[in-house]
Amino acid sequence: MCMFIILPVMTSGDSISPEQTAESRTEGESVTLSCSYTTSSNGVFLYWYRQHSNRALEYILYRGAKGDRGANHNAAFAIHRFS
Repeated sequence: MCMFIILPVMTSGDSISPEQTAESRTEGESVTLSCSYTTSSNGVFLYWYRQHSNRALEYILYRGAKGDRGANHNAAFAIHRFS
């Protein structure tokens, strides 16, 4: 089982709000995670992590947002699996 945890964050007037705070799925099932954000900054990157039961957080990907929409990176295991 894999759990995705999404934490709301706020710094310097910026905020990020997940549509759901946690999702659990059996391996092989699909999950869609969404969030919205507000910021006055142009260089914004949204990082996504997952956590399997009894294991450390694992980086999945980041996506540039606002002024950096073309910036992105996927962990090796996540290529072609996450968008």
